[in-house]
Amino acid sequence: MLTKVTGLAAALATLLAIVTAFMPMEGLNVALVLLVLGMIAGISTTDDMVIRIGVAALALPVAGAAMAALPMLGTQLGAMLGGFALVAAGAFGVAVTIRMVMRAIGAVKGLAGGASS
Repeated sequence: MLTKVTGLAAALATLLAIVTAFMPMEGLNVALVLLVLGMIAGISTTDDMVIRIGVAALALPVAGAAMAALPMLGTQLGAMLGGFALVAAGAFGVAVTIRMVMRAIGAVKGLAGGASS
């Protein structure tokens, strides 16, 4: 069930980033929605995907700024890549936080196990 929810969040974030790049929504804080959807999607991120998402979060804004130089659709492509960057940043933040908490829990369990023996 969790993978379905996180997959739906990722799909909605992708769709929202694309749609709002071409049709801005005035009454909606798109950046916040994309970030939250990315955070939800990041819950089920596998260990091998964390680095890829982190690199994407760093590289997408640079690519978006480069796309802005294109004459016809550059602004929209830059906005779309910026939206993807927000989603990736949210997913990366949650994925790293989950892994750090799991490491801390493992360390505390290791201390407790070592003290009782």
